[in-house]
Amino acid sequence: MYVGLSISFCNCRSNSRCIAVTSSGRCAARRRCSCNHLFGLRHFVLGIADYTGRSNLHDFIVETAVQPRNTLTAGLQIHFFRLDEDKDAWRAPNLSVVQRDVTGQADTELGSEIDLFATYKVKNFEFHTGLACFLSGEYVEDTTGRDKDAWWQYVQVLVKF
Repeated sequence: MYVGLSISFCNCRSNSRCIAVTSSGRCAARRRCSCNHLFGLRHFVLGIADYTGRSNLHDFIVETAVQPRNTLTAGLQIHFFRLDEDKDAWRAPNLSVVQRDVTGQADTELGSEIDLFATYKVKNFEFHTGLACFLSGEYVEDTTGRDKDAWWQYVQVLVKF
């Protein structure tokens, strides 16, 4: 059995560079800083539902996994998403803007995601299934006026030969 707690965040304000200077010598635009998802590993870091990208984000994670038999593994992850800067945007996995509150008046609680997953192995086959629920937070309600939660499910088969 495995139990873990981790914190993942993408905040690189100190690394942002000026890319446009006004006539008075002040910085007019800064390079957008974001964390790149190498090799499609965003599910490992941000949950399986793909509602967030790694920009302007704090992700607090509680997770556990059990392996009652060599052929069966099951797990649970709970993500608590918060925006880092209240005037910056909520970004999708491809880093496009989902929603932005330019006033900074909206709450920074983006929402939570609960992920359940299981893997069953038989000879050259692995059967994977998962279920995710994204529970919208105050930021989503404040900026969109909607408070609906989202569900996502998958089933896949991996054949090794």
